[in-house]
Amino acid sequence: MVIGFKQQFVNPILTGSKIHTIREDKGGRWKAGMTMHMYTGGRFSKEYHQFTEHECVSVQDLFMTYYNGKLEVSVNETLIYGYPEKDNFAVSDGFKDWKDFESWWIPVLMEHPDRTYKGVLLHWTKFWY
Repeated sequence: MVIGFKQQFVNPILTGSKIHTIREDKGGRWKAGMTMHMYTGGRFSKEYHQFTEHECVSVQDLFMTYYNGKLEVSVNETLIYGYPEKDNFAVSDGFKDWKDFESWWIPVLMEHPDRTYKGVLLHWTKFWY
């Protein structure tokens, strides 16, 4: 299945520092064993570029909330707690650090009336939270 990425995530994926991605999956379409055709650009435009592909090794539930000025992330109902853990999570998702991750996700959560996000964490390595 095709899965789009912003250009800033190409190098972290290709070098192996980005090992998972966060996605909405309301229909439950992502399953372990599926091929992830990773691309940038518009899917049906001349900017489309598939830069690699990986097998989806596992899918974990993900929940984020922004409450009282604090971003919280849970994977399979386990809170990512403590700065080293949060920083490692952010880097594994292709960000420079936790502050960079917050800069990306807090504006997204601010657009939701309840300031929450429910999705999945798609892994293409054997790493698991």
